[in-house]
Parts: sequence; structure tokens; C-alpha cells
Amino acid sequence: MPNLAKSVNIEAAEILEIFQWKKTSDELSEDEKTHLKGEIADTLIYLFYMCDRLNVDPMDVMKAKLEYNKGRKWN
Repeated sequence: MPNLAKSVNIEAAEILEIFQWKKTSDELSEDEKTHLKGEIADTLIYLFYMCDRLNVDPMDVMKAKLEYNKGRKWN
């Protein structure tokens, strides 16, 4: 499991790297958008692997978190 957690973080960092030095997403070239889609996919794949290993339904945890966030105060 630690390797999956590390992989999620590494792939998420690769998403962030695409936006490094950009002020808005409008600045992304078509090649960068294609690269971004691949990195999003990689991140999701590792997250789904983690959910599978934990026997967790990703849709259930997302719904629960969205419901929880409805009651939060955002400052």
C-alpha cells in the first residue's frame, strides 16, 4: 500500500508540474492538455488500485466527502 500512496503523490506532482509557471489553464498548449489528461489518468488509476486494495467504493467515499463538505464553512 505505501507504494500506491507514493505513486499517487508522484503522479499528482506531475499534474502540478504541467501548471508550473502558468497563471491560468488558458495558457496550456494542446500538447500540454494532452499530457495533462494522461497524468490525470495515471493518478486516477493508482487511486482506483488503492480503493480496490482497501475494498473501498470510490463513488461512496466521494459522495460521503461531498456531503460532509456541504456542512463546512469555507472562509
